[in-house]
Amino acid sequence: HVRAPCPASPPSTPYSRERPRTSQRPKSYARLDQSRATWPILEELLRSGMSVARFNFSHGTHEYHQETLDNLRTAMENTRIMCAVMLDTKGPE
Repeated sequence: HVRAPCPASPPSTPYSRERPRTSQRPKSYARLDQSRATWPILEELLRSGMSVARFNFSHGTHEYHQETLDNLRTAMENTRIMCAVMLDTKGPE
């Protein structure tokens, strides 16, 4: 018996059923508090692999969180490393 060759697989198209995995899990995340709010420390965290910064809105003022976010943006610009921001809001008590 001679076996017939297997048909070639169809070329992948953007409309194929199989989608490439584009989402990735975060490498690490850091809870930002007063000790980690300065941009030099944030730059160090970004270079060490932080991909998500967690803001805990149960503590701190709006001004503090704005200053921390501004420092994070400065650190991202300086290192050219992007970082997601996770907002942990106060739940019902």
